[in-house]
Amino acid sequence: SHTPPHDIQQNDLWSGWSDPVTVYLGQAIGDDYEPDDDCASAQPLALSALEQERSFHRPADVDWVRLTVEAGRRYRIDAVVPPGSPADVVMELYTVCEGLPIDNWNKTFSPYARIEFDAIDTGPVYVRLSNVDGNVGGPHVRYTLSAMRLDEQKIGALIIVGGRYRTGDPLQTNIDSVT
Repeated sequence: SHTPPHDIQQNDLWSGWSDPVTVYLGQAIGDDYEPDDDCASAQPLALSALEQERSFHRPADVDWVRLTVEAGRRYRIDAVVPPGSPADVVMELYTVCEGLPIDNWNKTFSPYARIEFDAIDTGPVYVRLSNVDGNVGGPHVRYTLSAMRLDEQKIGALIIVGGRYRTGDPLQTNIDSVT
């Protein structure tokens, strides 16, 4: 007896033969934040040190995010390109969807993009992200995105240097020059 492959087997659930199913592997369907291809569909970006893993999943892909800011506060938005990704991020900051950008970052071949700004009004601001080379796209064209309020940043370090290991130690001059 012969058992045909599953894609052509007759089955009690179907009244006839099943059609073959085509699965496209590697097709770029986007990251977890799609749809975000225009300002009206801008996805929220939380103010925290947590990063969103994103991609320019197809050629000419554009990503939009929105964050809520408070007047008189300083903010920073960072896009970081991981090693091996061909992404080269351009970032533009808008106060309204229909307006012109109030700030931008477009430094070719930089492993990151950063905009720091002082919020003039309380409410949403919008960020448009694109790849310098619009012909490059795919799930491997990755970057991470984060935003934070700078006046809340409480990161620091205290280094105390004192004493010496032994007389005539060649590293002592390095310790003496610590400021």
